[in-house]
Amino acid sequence: MANLDAVKVKVQQMLSTNLNNVQLTKNGGFNVRHGSSRVFVEVEEWAEKYTLVKVEVPVLFDVPRSPELYEYIAFHAGQFVFGTLFLRADDEDAREVSVVLEHNVLGDYLDEPELMEAVLMLAYVADQIDDELKARFGGERFHEDG
Repeated sequence: MANLDAVKVKVQQMLSTNLNNVQLTKNGGFNVRHGSSRVFVEVEEWAEKYTLVKVEVPVLFDVPRSPELYEYIAFHAGQFVFGTLFLRADDEDAREVSVVLEHNVLGDYLDEPELMEAVLMLAYVADQIDDELKARFGGERFHEDG
């Protein structure tokens, strides 16, 4: 059985020690703003015996579906050292999707540099690519003032 609570406490300590303005989410995770993006860190059980730390950054919301967007994601999803791009829709028939960048690490063996580099690199990548993707495909950033 995964030690979910202990890993959550460990992740919260690491984030709070290294970042300003770490906030709790409704479902017990954490988030922090970086430029125009917001990084979400969730801790969950995986395969009944491991703990997974998911770092996720919504890059754009309300992006119109298009073949060009699908092709871009298909060819660029895995180009980053930290993070994989994917699309998320509220339902299959939604006319708009979100572009999301995600990276997972095992929480059971997590150390502070590994978590912090994953969080900071995803924040940096998302903050860099959101301008290009918005200009090309439309949509909205998490923080338009960033």
